[in-house]
Amino acid sequence: MIETNYSESQLQQLINTEITFRVFRGHGVFPIPIVIDLVEEFGLGWDTSFHFPWLHFPPHAGHRGANFFIQYKLSDEIEGRNGKHYKEWNQPYLRFFIPHKKGSTLDYHQYDRLKEIANAGYPVYYATNKAMTFNDLKVLAEQMNLLDQTPFLNVNDISQYHKEVTFTRSSTHFLLHSEIEKSNKTSWENIYNDDYNKFTLRETLDYLSKVIIREEENQKTESNRLSFSYQYNRVSNNNQGSSKIIRQSYLVSFYLRLYLNLNWYWTDRK
Repeated sequence: MIETNYSESQLQQLINTEITFRVFRGHGVFPIPIVIDLVEEFGLGWDTSFHFPWLHFPPHAGHRGANFFIQYKLSDEIEGRNGKHYKEWNQPYLRFFIPHKKGSTLDYHQYDRLKEIANAGYPVYYATNKAMTFNDLKVLAEQMNLLDQTPFLNVNDISQYHKEVTFTRSSTHFLLHSEIEKSNKTSWENIYNDDYNKFTLRETLDYLSKVIIREEENQKTESNRLSFSYQYNRVSNNNQGSSKIIRQSYLVSFYLRLYLNLNWYWTDRK
């Protein structure tokens, strides 16, 4: 068995740095990684979280206002044919553990906390390594290529308690043990371009209508039949299906221009 010669916190620091750089380059915002101590981690479950403003998840009040969560895990490499899971891969493989060990007892407290966040709909991932030496890790980080070599496991995809997670450098999936469960290996590129980043028209209308109502209240607009609130509620109550969506969209577009001098156009992204 080959173990890494660097710490989990080293992996965490370098990946957090690259995420921050790539998000700034791609979105023009500078996200600050939220890093907690071991006491807080026991209660919250994650190592690092971020608030990405483009994700259509509200800040989680119980988790430092974040809406994206990562738990880092160091993987060892098992080379020999006597490895417990060699027969599943028929080649050397990497492995990390989900629970903490307390003597002969497996502690799933951390996993349970992560699963609670994931069950609430938030993106939650395990991130692990392929590089076994600090020198290899350092080279990837210097080339800003570490994220491309970091496998991510979506906690939402895990359906039951598992002790170990195995994978190979070239595999497109993980195997979760003891009862084998197959789960996709996710890259940062897939996460970054995931549907998490896309608003539906319904979500957009809900958000923009709240913006307009807030602006209307700030302007102390009288609650009459010309107000957005009255017109929007009237359309919502008297229309169904696509007719309601279309009428609501016209109202939102009109009042955004009236109150904020903004033109809003909806494009359905594929």
